[in-house]
Amino acid sequence: MSDLDVSFTERDWLFAFVGGIIIGIATSLNFALMGRITGFSGIFNTLIKFDIKGGLRWKFCFITGLIYTGFLLYYLGDDGIVKFKGISLLGIDRIGIQMFDSRDAKIEGLSLYGWIVSGLLVGIGTKAGNGCTSGHGVCGIPRFSPRSLVAVMTFMATCAFTATYRKNSPFWDEEYTFTSEFDDSYRWALVLVANGLLISFFVIYLITLVIDKETMLPLIETPVSIIIGGIFAFGLCLSGMTRRTKVYNFFTISSDWDPSLGFVMGGAILVNVITFTYVIKHRGRPFFVRKLGPLANGFPDLKLFFGAAVFGIGWGICGLCPGPAMLNSIHLTHCLIWLPAVGAGQLFWEGLEKFYSSIFGKAPRTKQKRD
Repeated sequence: MSDLDVSFTERDWLFAFVGGIIIGIATSLNFALMGRITGFSGIFNTLIKFDIKGGLRWKFCFITGLIYTGFLLYYLGDDGIVKFKGISLLGIDRIGIQMFDSRDAKIEGLSLYGWIVSGLLVGIGTKAGNGCTSGHGVCGIPRFSPRSLVAVMTFMATCAFTATYRKNSPFWDEEYTFTSEFDDSYRWALVLVANGLLISFFVIYLITLVIDKETMLPLIETPVSIIIGGIFAFGLCLSGMTRRTKVYNFFTISSDWDPSLGFVMGGAILVNVITFTYVIKHRGRPFFVRKLGPLANGFPDLKLFFGAAVFGIGWGICGLCPGPAMLNSIHLTHCLIWLPAVGAGQLFWEGLEKFYSSIFGKAPRTKQKRD
């Protein structure tokens, strides 16, 4: 694998921490207002199965807000760098923030096979382990969940091992790029998809108004979910989690280690510990609905270990996890390969559990609450 961009500055640490706080605000709002855990792997699984009972409406609205915000940030920037007007009192006229990798760096060091295998492993791992970085790390640790703590330690370790091994003993490092003609048409396709999402959003919104005509829930959760998705997207972009190079350099154990992404998790957990504790221990219920969603606070099992380990390996190969990958799909054509592979991995594990159940009469701990 070729060397990736390893440059980082003290300002990156600040952006990572502030981005983490913004992610914490988004997940805290979702939990405090609607009683929901913001787990991207679960959201993605609901979308690919069109699972209405699994919260399709709010998850679709959340992803709509996420993708539209990322779309605006990327296409307002220049090769991944988004510029903002600075504060004149600080003597800063303009601040440029690298929110996305450059055109060359975003595909560097990974072959087509690597993208596919990574996606399959992430899909299997997140389904078997019942969560990913956001569900276990950002939302699980603040609840002091033993399962989430073990999951985070496991997938962080296997991700670091995989990324470091790839750096020192490269494999699947022959880059695969789409043609410039495809990239140009892909941008136009994205515009159509974005407008399709908007139209679909209004259709789903109208349908749910008819279904839930006796409640005010659709009127509340629709705008709330879109706004929370947008906030989450901005936090991911600001923190650097959307950049494969940053993720690799954080997990690669070497003299070029970039510790800034550690501040992302720290900032998010700091916010969520306060919010989650208040809602669970003191208030006892969310603000807009009657009760909290199901929460898993049981003890770790072998299935959790296995899932977290496999997810970490997949993450270490590619440098993307479900949330940042969905956000990167606005410009990174390789996500057309990676995201379907994640879905295939999740569906494969579900099918495997059903097969196990048909043979032995029960599946190994499949009916568990969300982590």
